[in-house]
Order: sequence, then C-alpha cells, then structure tokens
Amino acid sequence: MTKRYLVTVAILGMWAMLMVIFEIQVLNGKITAENMNLYNLALAVQMFHAAALLAMTFMNRYVSRSNLRASYYLFVIGTVLFSGGLYLMATEEVTKLIIGVMGKVSLLGAITLFIGWFVVLFTGATYKHKKRAIQNQ
Repeated sequence: MTKRYLVTVAILGMWAMLMVIFEIQVLNGKITAENMNLYNLALAVQMFHAAALLAMTFMNRYVSRSNLRASYYLFVIGTVLFSGGLYLMATEEVTKLIIGVMGKVSLLGAITLFIGWFVVLFTGATYKHKKRAIQNQ
C-alpha cells in the first residue's frame, strides 16, 4: 500500500512539474488570462491533492485501510479528471483541440474529489485511537 501511494504521489508531482515547464516554455503569453487562471487552478488542485495523498501514505497504520483506499482512489481519479480536464480546456487555444465535454469531465472530477474528502471526514469522525480503545475495555 505505501509503495503504491508513494509512486502515485511521485507521478502526480512529476506531472505537475511537467505542466509548470509546459506553462513556462509553451503557454507564456499565448493564452488568455482567464485560461491561465484555469490552468493555475488545475495545477494548484493537483499539487494539493498530491500532498494530501503523501500525508495519507503514512496514515495506514492508524485509520481504516478500506476508507484510506477509497479516498486514495477518489483523490487520484478526481485529480486526473479535474486537473486534466482543466488543463485541456485552458490550453485549447494553443493545442487547437476542440474540448467540448471537458467542463463536464472537470465537474465530475470535482465531485469525485469532494466525495474523497467526505470519506476523510467520515474516517476522522469514526476514528478510535487503538491505545485508548484498549484502555477503555
């Protein structure tokens, strides 16, 4: 589990850095300010969720693995859909790709990320410290 999480975090981080390089080398001044804002939002959400996944990597000893696994998949899928969709929408001027459905894909990604955070909330709300649980018996 830890290995898969760390590899995923590394891939999301590397992807984000490639998008930063792409922004600097290719997009600089070639897209509208509105699209640059979309692009930067995608980048921020991607890095934030990579950091959240990194933190979750080391929680597997303390919280329900099934909840952790669910939020892991929701975060990964949500990040790919949300950030990926926004990247494609933002770069449409440069790439000349006609991306009509990406708004809906990004919305689906945002909903997926929200559900992932709900799972984290549920995990925290139902968390029982193992040491305290033993003492209370």
